[in-house]
Amino acid sequence: MADGFPDGHLLVDLRGMADDPPGPAELVLGVLKALQVADRDLARVGPEGHPELYRQVLADQRCLLVLDNARDEAQVRPLLPSAGRASCS
Repeated sequence: MADGFPDGHLLVDLRGMADDPPGPAELVLGVLKALQVADRDLARVGPEGHPELYRQVLADQRCLLVLDNARDEAQVRPLLPSAGRASCS
């Protein structure tokens, strides 16, 4: 299956059963950094622009994004790419 995702494979532990699981902003930032988005690009858009940058980056990539250990749908929904070639599990 790895051959179908040449741009990478990411496993994101959402730590949904933790007392204080990470919020969407922290998770989005973690994925952007894992996809090697430059710090200058992160700073340029600022935290409020990270969700849009996340969607843009994933739309241009063929990567497998596994979202594991979710507390509920609300924790997962902000991490689902809206379009593009990424695949979520």
